[in-house]
Amino acid sequence: MYSRISIFIFCLMLAGCDLENLLHQPLTWVVIDERVITEKLNNIAHRQNPYPESLQNVESLRERSSTLNRQISDLKRQATDRCMMKKISEKDSGSRQGPIPIHPKSPRAVYQRGCSSEANTDPLVMELTDKKSEISQLYKQKNIHDKKIREAVKSKLKCIIKERFQNEFDLVLTKRDSMVLYNQSSMIVDVTEKLIEHIEVAEITITIE
Repeated sequence: MYSRISIFIFCLMLAGCDLENLLHQPLTWVVIDERVITEKLNNIAHRQNPYPESLQNVESLRERSSTLNRQISDLKRQATDRCMMKKISEKDSGSRQGPIPIHPKSPRAVYQRGCSSEANTDPLVMELTDKKSEISQLYKQKNIHDKKIREAVKSKLKCIIKERFQNEFDLVLTKRDSMVLYNQSSMIVDVTEKLIEHIEVAEITITIE
């Protein structure tokens, strides 16, 4: 509103100014497929900023983590069973065989809780748990690296759009099916390919801290 008032005042100061035509000049706008451009920039960013050597084989890390989880679970169960059998044997002098019934108020329930905690201190369980912690730290480093990539790509996207189109179009929008509620010309100009060409020709560099 204030913009139109300013234009009106300006036009009154200039002889021959056609206010009606000025206010109804079509807005020059285009759209880009942000997903496509972001994917293009992501590939460039990862190529220019590779993972550290310890993170190169992410699939291997995932497999190792899954294997360790299974091994730790099995070892804890075995250690708990051995502990339970030992305690029950000491209490009942080995008179009871077979499955041990668990009841919240029975001594066996207390044994179960105690043995589950004791299983965590099993040397082999502790060793594998440490290895799992090392993998968790590697995943944390990977997530930090990925976050830096995303932030750098987002910043670079804004820069290259301005660099390529600032002197050509008034407005650059993200391409979405439901974005435009009314378009008088019924025409949408997609400049995604133009931006991709610009990225390739300009030899974009993306750096992370």
